[in-house]
Amino acid sequence: MEATGIYWHPVHAALESAFTVIIGNTSHMRNVPGRKTDVKDAEWIADLVRHGLVRASFVPAPEIRVLRELIRHREAVVGTLASERNRTLQLLESANFKLASVMSDVFGVSGMLMLRALAEGSAAPAEMADLAKRRLRRKVDQLALALDGRLAEHQRLLLGLHIRRLSEIERDLAEIEAAIRAAMRPFAVQQACLATIPAVDELTAASVIAEVGVDMASFGPPSASRPGLAFARPTTKARASRSSAAPAKAIHTSKRRW
Repeated sequence: MEATGIYWHPVHAALESAFTVIIGNTSHMRNVPGRKTDVKDAEWIADLVRHGLVRASFVPAPEIRVLRELIRHREAVVGTLASERNRTLQLLESANFKLASVMSDVFGVSGMLMLRALAEGSAAPAEMADLAKRRLRRKVDQLALALDGRLAEHQRLLLGLHIRRLSEIERDLAEIEAAIRAAMRPFAVQQACLATIPAVDELTAASVIAEVGVDMASFGPPSASRPGLAFARPTTKARASRSSAAPAKAIHTSKRRW
């Protein structure tokens, strides 16, 4: 089958237990231009497969696919959360509330208490500033000034909707992360190995495993050189200008983004 969008997913899931299913890159199976039909395309692909000219694309094992779907959905939810927070900040700025200039995290514990008090509309700026916790209490006077804005009735309604939606998104995110932790249990050893890399936490390690799996044999034998690097061959003029042999300069050719 051609790897076109997501349309091959249900067919592959139905056939993988009984057949060896080859998912081929569409660009590798391109036929001659002209009138094309599904029947002609099927005949062309079958002919390529019989001659061994279709290289199977990497399709991870079912448990890896489950993890990949969870990881990618989490990324979408994180993006939705960031967008909702930005809309909330824009609403506050339009009503002359300058919390973002005083607080590093408007959506932390103290910030959410103040936002809920704003949505209720029953507290004065000094009372809302007094809701600050821990180190933020050093900025109570600045918070009182930042909370001295004017929130219209419709803006109060919108702020309440934003707060409710933020809570729902954060609850969804917590459920997804719990599911990711459960899906990562069979790969605890590989996750621990990846986590030894500087700046790679458990979630980043899970993302790597979700994208490439744990069986590197799927990508062929290891290359003698570093992956993603090619060595530029110096020109005759450049070779002549060098007094001694020096290692060739490494040029990054891989565009893969983790």
